[in-house]
Order: sequence, then structure tokens, then C-alpha cells
Amino acid sequence: DKWICQYVPLPDRSIDVARFEHGYALSGHHLLLYPTRLDAADVDLDPFECPGGATPEEGITGFTYVAQLPSGEVAYPPGVAWHYEASEVVLLEAHVVNATDAAIPVDHRMNLWFADQPADQYAGTLFLFDTGIYVPAHGTYTARMDCAVPADITVTALQSHMHLRGEAYRSWLTGGPLEEPQPLLTIDRDWAPSEPVELSPPLQIQAGQRLRYECDYQNDEDEPIVSGPSKYKNEMCMLMGTYWPRQSAAFDLCALPDSGSVFDGDQTCAQTLGCTSSATDPIAEQACLVKTCEASSMPLATFRGCVFSQCISAGECGGADCQECAAERCEAELGGCLDAGCTAAEDLM
Repeated sequence: DKWICQYVPLPDRSIDVARFEHGYALSGHHLLLYPTRLDAADVDLDPFECPGGATPEEGITGFTYVAQLPSGEVAYPPGVAWHYEASEVVLLEAHVVNATDAAIPVDHRMNLWFADQPADQYAGTLFLFDTGIYVPAHGTYTARMDCAVPADITVTALQSHMHLRGEAYRSWLTGGPLEEPQPLLTIDRDWAPSEPVELSPPLQIQAGQRLRYECDYQNDEDEPIVSGPSKYKNEMCMLMGTYWPRQSAAFDLCALPDSGSVFDGDQTCAQTLGCTSSATDPIAEQACLVKTCEASSMPLATFRGCVFSQCISAGECGGADCQECAAERCEAELGGCLDAGCTAAEDLM
């Protein structure tokens, strides 16, 4: 696996993009386009290696375009576009997998087609990414995520993503006027990367409804598998999509309060924080996370989402260095976590 990133400054005027289009060689695993909080003076324009993919340390603030097939596009209807302010800097990331012993050519390209007139609605990109995955050696695991929707939105396309051990995928819309969960994407076995599913008519979601999804895994290897970037060594569980009007990056990443991974272990939120603080590697950390009980899952997710939004994404800190920022900016969320127990909770799925 190799990840290559490159910063690209945009024109010194605001632009609205009506269509994104990409193409890459068959060796590609994905191509991502990120918005950033950086200025052109802050970045080097030469390509650079970004092992494991870009992080908030590279200044990214969310996701704009997600591709997992050699070619594709996202086109918005008239009046809808992705908006960039003047002189914004974007980051392009290419992930390449070479399964041979020989060198291979790499060629990733992306076109941004500008809108003919200013947009009435700005588009956003859902990138719901469950990082709480631990599949034991020769075992199974189901990752679950539950994400609040803060405002009325229109969704025009949805897409799933797992890696090699994915067995099945399910997603739903719940709440609001629905008496029963409304199925969205469902994939039974033989999961493989696929084109986004275009929704016709578009899916209308009301404020207060929730997007929920889950991924089943089977691990036949001698070592546990956790969430991570490698197609071969790690797993992922995602629900991605195109929608408008654009909300916050926290919504796009399922990092709003009362949004995140749902577990069914027996640890309280406080016990999980203690466990993760002493973990020495990602496998141990994710083994701690999945032991969280269901009733403590959302308090834990709310605290972690606050740390991500207020500290990591804001460029204040990174990873284990965030304790001071978390204590200052997420005091209420930390208190909610420490007070949470493992009493019976409403079934979330």
C-alpha cells in the first residue's frame, strides 16, 4: 500500500463546482478530495507520501469527493453545487495497492467542472466512518453506527465501503414520521466496491431522524483485525453519500453529539476511557472501545466527537496529545461520559 497526497490551491475567486469527475489506473484503491483550513502560503505544492491517508494534521476539515472505482463522477442538479471560497486549498489523496513484485505506473486525475451560475444550495458529502472495529482471530464482529441528522436534507446518492473480510452490510433511516426503519443500502455477502447508488426520487430526510448502518465481518486469520486504512491488514465500515444543503463537518463525519459507534460490551464509558488511555497500540485501543456497553456508547461517542471537532479538527492537538484541550473544551461531554452507566438502554438497531 502507498498513499500519495498533494495540495492544490484553487483560483483567487469563489467558485461553485457543478460536477466532479475522476479516473485512475486499476492499481488504485481510492481517490479522495478534501477541503482544508490552510492557505496557499502554508503548503508545499509537491506530491508527498501520507502513510495511512491524510489526517487533520494535514489540515483537512472533512471530505468533498470519494472514489473507490477507476472512474466515476458526482454531478449536482441545476441550482446545487459544491462551494469554494476564493483561494481555498484542497488536498488530493491517492491510495495505490501493488500486489506484484514489479513497479507499476500510477496515474490519478480529477476534473472540477464549474457551474454556469451561482448555486442556490451548497452540497455536502456524507462520510460516516465507524472506527470502532475489532474482529477477533477466527471470529466474527458486527460494527454499528448511529448518526443524528440536525436539519432537513436531500440525499441523492449513497455508497457503502468495507474491506476483504466484509460479509454483509445494512443501513436504515429511522425516526420522524417512520413507524418502522426504512431500509437503504443492503448487501448480502460477496461485498465488493461499487458505484454510488443513485436515489430516484432523492431521499428526503427530516431534522431529528437518524442514519444507522452496520457491517458484518468474518476473520479467518490468526490475528485480530481492527479499523484502519490498509485494504489487506485492516477493515472499514462506512456509509457515504451526496446531499444538500451542506451542514457541518461534524455532521458529515457522524461526530455530532449523540452520534457515533454503538457497542454491546459491559464496560462503562469511564472504564473505556481508562482502558484506552493505557492502550499501547491501535489493536489494544480498539479492543477497549468494543467492550463499551450500549448505554455508554453514545456518551462515549459524544465526548470523542467533541474532542475531534473542538481539538483535533481545529488543529489544536493530535491523538494522545489532546488531553489538555479535551479537558478545557469538552468538560460537559467528559462529565456525561464519566456519569454514564450500563443500565438497560433503548435498542438502537
